[in-house]
Amino acid sequence: IEVFYPKVNLAPNTFVKGQIDSNEDKIDLLLKSPKIKIANNEFDEVKLQINSKSPLYNTIISIDKIDTGIYEASNFNLVNVTLNDTLYIRTDFIGGPNKLENYDLSFYHTIDERGNSVVGIKKSEINFKNNQWFINENNNDLNKLVFDKNFETFVIDKITMASGSQNVELAGAFGGDGSSIDMKLEYVNLDAITPDIDSLSFDGKVNGQISLQKKNQKYVPLADLTINYFSINDLYYGDLSLLASGNDNLSEYNFDVELLNND
Repeated sequence: IEVFYPKVNLAPNTFVKGQIDSNEDKIDLLLKSPKIKIANNEFDEVKLQINSKSPLYNTIISIDKIDTGIYEASNFNLVNVTLNDTLYIRTDFIGGPNKLENYDLSFYHTIDERGNSVVGIKKSEINFKNNQWFINENNNDLNKLVFDKNFETFVIDKITMASGSQNVELAGAFGGDGSSIDMKLEYVNLDAITPDIDSLSFDGKVNGQISLQKKNQKYVPLADLTINYFSINDLYYGDLSLLASGNDNLSEYNFDVELLNND
């Protein structure tokens, strides 16, 4: 494999067996490896099974540890199967440097009646910073990305995340001169969406909208947010209002910040 793909390195004791029959469009393959390196990415204890004719699965992947240099994951599992021209994918893994982030994700890919690709999210669960988030909690037909075969237009069809009273909604379309992406936040814990900083902790409830619009080849970014019960290191400061906008090439931003109810 390294001869054809120099950036792929398989550890000794890698085991591969199976068969490929192009006449019957059949692949039956098993690969086991203690370590695989692809460029700067490392995968430990990899097991890959492919069976194109199985009614239960087409691909099963299990990996003990993944290290990309930026993010680490462990106990990674993925299974996919094609049913009625739709590819269903299910994956679960543990992430983060302290292995405290849990992901249980379900996707699908199909082609709609107009020939567009549809990548959708079925009901999925993420445990991140002590918050249990559900993506597409109602398991509806929204929560998808639709794009044409030339990758010229993309539509985000209302992707929703919920954790108790917290709600995040993402929607938009881009491609051509008129494009827009909008994110709405309702009662989102500030601590849940900010990175960890030594000796600093932020808290409060975030409400508002962040948007990016493109008109006549120019971008118009805007954020209109309110952080209720804003606090730093458990010290209450009041309600923080933030209005931010940027220039059309995203190189400069203006911020209007006001602290309210500071008793």
